[in-house]
Amino acid sequence: MIAAIMQPYLFPYIGYFQLMHAVDTFVIYDDVQYSKNGWVNRNLVRKSGGAAWLTLPVRKMHLGSLINQRHYALDGPAIDDAKRLVDSAYRDAPAFDATREMLDRLWDYDDDNVAAFNAHALTALAGRLGLRCRFLVSSAIAKDPALRSEARVVDICRRLGATHYVNAIGGVGLYHADPFASAGIGLSFLQTSMPMTELAEGVLHLSIIDLLMHAGIAGAAEAMARYELIEPPDPAARPE
Repeated sequence: MIAAIMQPYLFPYIGYFQLMHAVDTFVIYDDVQYSKNGWVNRNLVRKSGGAAWLTLPVRKMHLGSLINQRHYALDGPAIDDAKRLVDSAYRDAPAFDATREMLDRLWDYDDDNVAAFNAHALTALAGRLGLRCRFLVSSAIAKDPALRSEARVVDICRRLGATHYVNAIGGVGLYHADPFASAGIGLSFLQTSMPMTELAEGVLHLSIIDLLMHAGIAGAAEAMARYELIEPPDPAARPE
């Protein structure tokens, strides 16, 4: 069984969804520390040739709280502001109407828990994109509470019976083959073949919303298989 484990990001880029395509089981990593400046409550969209942050505000809580302990502040204008940004950014996009209608159903989800809200959006979009992996949340998986980082991921994979773990390419420096191999688990990294977007700020990966607005569900679904799996670097080749 092939597994991936990722924090629940808000409308992430295509590579996140390609991980779902590449695996049998996708674990939504909801019981790790919330990072204020990460991708859990925000992502990038394209507006007027530049990048704009699509952000949902998160209620203040003590440092060290977990993602599944945090809540969005949705009792104010947050959702309307997000909708206005998407409308102004993509009103002329080819698939605007269908994508906007789909997003409305996701915006209007009635649970403001950050993990629950994001997981609902992720799994709903996965279904529309034809992705058929099994979804689990890490908080529902028994594991050793003393383990952290790479060791915790290996432990989750072992408990699930995974024989292979796939991570996004950004994890090349975080995960190493030996700890996985010791548990009888292979390791690969997914590199999307989809091009990044050239904007005023530079060449960037944008939210899946951008792809959906321009290619529609059918075009985005066709792009799910455009990636390659890369083996981890040889430890002997690392500089001293």
